[in-house]
Amino acid sequence: MLLSGFFLISNSRSEEWSYSHPVTSRDAFSSAEFLLSLDPQIKSPKGVIILVGPQGVDMREEVRSSPWNRIAKQQECAVLGCLFGDKEGADFSRIEQGGRAAVFAALTDLSKKSERLRDLGRLKVVLVGRLAGAQFAYEFANRDSDRVAGFVSINPYYFNTPPSAALRKVPGFFLVAENEHPTSAANVLKIYADQRRFGALWARVFWTDGPKKNWDMQMVEPFVEQVLIARIKNKNPVASVVSLNLNDGWSLDLSSFNPPTITESRNVARGLEDQYAWFCSENLAEAIARNLSQTAAQE
Repeated sequence: MLLSGFFLISNSRSEEWSYSHPVTSRDAFSSAEFLLSLDPQIKSPKGVIILVGPQGVDMREEVRSSPWNRIAKQQECAVLGCLFGDKEGADFSRIEQGGRAAVFAALTDLSKKSERLRDLGRLKVVLVGRLAGAQFAYEFANRDSDRVAGFVSINPYYFNTPPSAALRKVPGFFLVAENEHPTSAANVLKIYADQRRFGALWARVFWTDGPKKNWDMQMVEPFVEQVLIARIKNKNPVASVVSLNLNDGWSLDLSSFNPPTITESRNVARGLEDQYAWFCSENLAEAIARNLSQTAAQE
């Protein structure tokens, strides 16, 4: 069993706090380690970006990467990187088997380590997950939609629970390498099509020939940034739950990348919702359309 522990790392760009979660035999992971980064110019963060990979993949180093540092600084957020250790026969994406509690424990306890972090345990979060971490991000948002401003699910294997009505109001982005993960693509398409017809604030992008280097991040970065602007920045995530109206936003026709068609979500014909991706601003829809068109032209 691991003992709880914290230490502070200082450098010229950010301050970092580390937390080790005490693991029990009931948890679906062998260890749970977290690293929180906050730009020194931010007096108090307005939200938290949480990065989750599959078991055994350390996302703590990602908190130091330039994309997340830039977004976090501009939108006045902290970044939390996670490492869940492998445990044979266990699925840590089933968040009720310890993962959800570990994240909340990290946020709550880290909030006591600095006056700047005092609201950390109550702030809204944006989750970005890959593979099993993608399932974790979805399950976390589904269970705690009131605490989640948005989520990104990259190549999830499957979904343990059906989406709640509340999850439809949480901006979500599903990205799948269709040729590498055909089962994932089928599962995402089904859940996406079903829920978009009910107005789910979700987007999806599939690719078939393998992405260019960091191609998926060209989609993820603007999505996360726009969600932070729409749901957190200049809002009060502690005092109230902020949600966008279901009719707000813009849609992008994904049936053709050359060129994608952008339209107001409210003007999408009933029955065709699953052919469109929802975005929280026209700027974001245009940025994603640009990235998709450029990538298609390069292949």
